[in-house]
Amino acid sequence: MTAAAYRDPEGKQRRGHPLLIDAGLRAEATETATGDAGARYFLQAHPELVDLVDCSDLTGGEDLDTPDQLRLLDPVQPQGPAQRKENQES
Repeated sequence: MTAAAYRDPEGKQRRGHPLLIDAGLRAEATETATGDAGARYFLQAHPELVDLVDCSDLTGGEDLDTPDQLRLLDPVQPQGPAQRKENQES
């Protein structure tokens, strides 16, 4: 599996979106997928299977669930951690 990763304020990489799951693992990952948690439980049970790719220079790793959240990807308006927090609260 390969997952985008983003650096938190302390500089530690955190797994984020998107996530690519190998076809051979899809059935097992699907068995534990529920609601907004998605594959979270499967990933927590198998951290050794996840390769992280640092995407911190591209975005903050927000999970986009609605069309109006697409504005968070606007490259014209780069967003640092403070701005992302502000957008999440609004």
